[in-house]
Amino acid sequence: MPYLRSSSGTVLSAPNHNEVEVSIFGPGYGEAIALHVECGKWILVDSCLEPTSGQPAQVQYLEQLGLDVSTAVKLVVATHWHDDHVQGIGTLVARCRSADVVMSAALKSEHFSALLRLYGEGAFPGSSGVTEFVNVLRLLDERRQAGTKINMAKLAVPDKLLYRDSILDHDQSYDVEIHSLSPSDASIVSAQLDFSQRIPLSGERKKRIVPPHTNATSVVLWVEIGERRLLLGSDLEKTADPKTGWTVILNDSQVTREKAFVYKVAHHGSESSHDPGVWERLLHEQPYALLSPYMIGGNILPKDGDIDRLARLTPNAYMTATPGGRRFRMSNRVVRDTVESVAKEIRGIRAGWGQVRLRCGIQNDALCHVELFGDAHNIAAS
Repeated sequence: MPYLRSSSGTVLSAPNHNEVEVSIFGPGYGEAIALHVECGKWILVDSCLEPTSGQPAQVQYLEQLGLDVSTAVKLVVATHWHDDHVQGIGTLVARCRSADVVMSAALKSEHFSALLRLYGEGAFPGSSGVTEFVNVLRLLDERRQAGTKINMAKLAVPDKLLYRDSILDHDQSYDVEIHSLSPSDASIVSAQLDFSQRIPLSGERKKRIVPPHTNATSVVLWVEIGERRLLLGSDLEKTADPKTGWTVILNDSQVTREKAFVYKVAHHGSESSHDPGVWERLLHEQPYALLSPYMIGGNILPKDGDIDRLARLTPNAYMTATPGGRRFRMSNRVVRDTVESVAKEIRGIRAGWGQVRLRCGIQNDALCHVELFGDAHNIAAS
């Protein structure tokens, strides 16, 4: 099994019962998060495949820690239906039998269900995200028919409580809560209208299902564990409409009363997802910023300007892999001049896989420790 040791040589071991962990995995096309909330209980957000085994990254990681995912995982969240966030999520839900499932309320609609019935059986070369959601919904329906009381889909809407528990630490009890901050009502209505327009009329040829360009229906999560706050930004973008995107969260959310010390950077650090208000009002100064790149064809995120912006905002910015094709300049001028005399352009090597793991205590003054696996690196130091 790969990555049994981090870049500093640390052997993998499970976190303590009162220790917060957030791990983000990313192969360059794909993103997944594993979150230890307390006492061996885990929350998994989205899914991507570990490139060597082809298994969901979080499942492989938790099993490396010696955990049984069928009992340890309490919640699986599918933030949206873009392929790079749901690869293998059907397998993830099947393996995590004790977990409830959360999805965007925009996806639990008559029109989206109709699209799944039309395109989800493999007869049409649509997106893999459609097939993954078909698998998840079919599995949940089978569990419902079998009389299972858990595993029913929870629908994410603004300020909705998705998970609640408590942790006892040195005779003191701490609350654990997870809320969804999105999608907004306007985003849900807009998505449902979009889905209805994608259903072909009688006799009309089926067209490829292309997810909406914007990520307005993404599920952003607000996590509270003891004194710690985490903001998991999914792929939410800023928009010109104050009723959608980050603006509606900044204006209307009632659960973001304190600032978060960890930010899963939205939409791979892109300019379209950057809202200064998020950094000023929702995050501590110089938070831990975690992200994965997006690399497919010529579309590469984050761009050089995005990386520079993140490095200016915090020295604690970490990425799971190197964006392919990022241009760089060698520090040694003689070597640089020699190479540039025979090459048109110098590009970084496209890294294939990495994991960023952050662990800390549940008190605000507890130290945080970051471990980097595979191709993960600190942006400010690169």
